[in-house]
Amino acid sequence: FSAHVITPFQGITLEVGGAVETYWKSLTLPQGNPLHPSSQSLPPWRQSPGSMDSTHTSPSIQSTHTPSLHTVTLSSLSGNYVYAVVQVTRDLQPVLYGERLLPESSYDLGVADVTLAQFDALANRLDRGEQLIRRMTSIQDWYRILPQVMLPLSRFVQLLPVQLGLTLELALYPSQSINRHPDLNLSVNAVFRTIKQTSSSLGGAFARRRIAFTSFSHRVCAALNWKQPNYPVFFSSRCGKASKDHGSTPPDPDLRDAGDDQYSSNVAEGVEFAKTSNLLGVFFDSELLLQVPSLI
Repeated sequence: FSAHVITPFQGITLEVGGAVETYWKSLTLPQGNPLHPSSQSLPPWRQSPGSMDSTHTSPSIQSTHTPSLHTVTLSSLSGNYVYAVVQVTRDLQPVLYGERLLPESSYDLGVADVTLAQFDALANRLDRGEQLIRRMTSIQDWYRILPQVMLPLSRFVQLLPVQLGLTLELALYPSQSINRHPDLNLSVNAVFRTIKQTSSSLGGAFARRRIAFTSFSHRVCAALNWKQPNYPVFFSSRCGKASKDHGSTPPDPDLRDAGDDQYSSNVAEGVEFAKTSNLLGVFFDSELLLQVPSLI
């Protein structure tokens, strides 16, 4: 038995009806409906069941159909998205980097072991910082080069073309020096604060950029979903399948290659977790879905 306390997001208000537009819209009913003559309807969070789950915080897209009532929840998630992995430095600064260890052969350290200044210095020395992004001239370049980029999340949001949506995978790798995971609440809060502050400072269309979150850790997904109602959250899982990139690395439920906890063990458990936690959906390995089309 284990328990994880998810604390409220402090400092900047992310709320329904606030400055940041939600990814879902209020339910709409047909004109003249006998059960609801008005064109307005109750927002979906008011129609949530009485159980204490995250439906009170971040409702998922729903569509119901009865003989006398039609309800539709519209989504604003369409369009092109780029996928980036985010980690948090020792001084709680979100950065783009997708590997467990930093690309330095003289030591074995992860992002959680270094400060932002140290991370930036390494990125510039390896020519993987902002200068790499400035060489991108097409959307194909973004997809191809982005996995190599080492950059603070705040700067990346400023450089990313506004017409591109952003899917952020939050990966909380443990510190290599003290073998301890970054604090869940502080890490998630740091990411939200960076997104909100950067988007607000840019203003205009940047303030309403399409952003979605995901993680291979069910605890991270729960924290992402409970702390705010504005951004959709997806649960990622390889359903017990080991990553080709890490070979025989022992699975860890807090890492990207999670496979030994209940929710990452198979498709059914992953879907059940996403449903009970009221996440918007799941990201599964396409190879598995192609092998067993009935799972789709």
